[in-house]
Amino acid sequence: MRQIVVLLGCFFVFVTIAMAEEEKVSTSYLEVKPSIVTNYGGVGKLRYFKSDISLRIVSSDKERVVWHLPYIRSELVSLFSRQDEAALTTREGKEGLRQQALEAVQKVLQEEEGAPMIEDLLFTNFIIQK
Repeated sequence: MRQIVVLLGCFFVFVTIAMAEEEKVSTSYLEVKPSIVTNYGGVGKLRYFKSDISLRIVSSDKERVVWHLPYIRSELVSLFSRQDEAALTTREGKEGLRQQALEAVQKVLQEEEGAPMIEDLLFTNFIIQK
């Protein structure tokens, strides 16, 4: 009887460890290449925006996110081209734009895959030309 209790105890320990291993999710970064370049600001003198972007994703979702990169790029270009100078030159504006970009990417993936898949969006390069 004692052996059965010990075996059951060991079994539960191994099951708990296995479940904990499965819950560990590794993240990775996916660079959106090439750089996103667009004009912004509406009428008047042409102004340009260039940004390099990295997406923080769950590693297991990487291939599915890569599949949707053309759609993601299109949404980001559209978003960035609608911006005014204040959104691109102030710290608050840049952070707001980063949040909007993250939401836009998550929306695309929610529509296409049924889950947002992206944990964060990072600007790794951010240049404007007035």
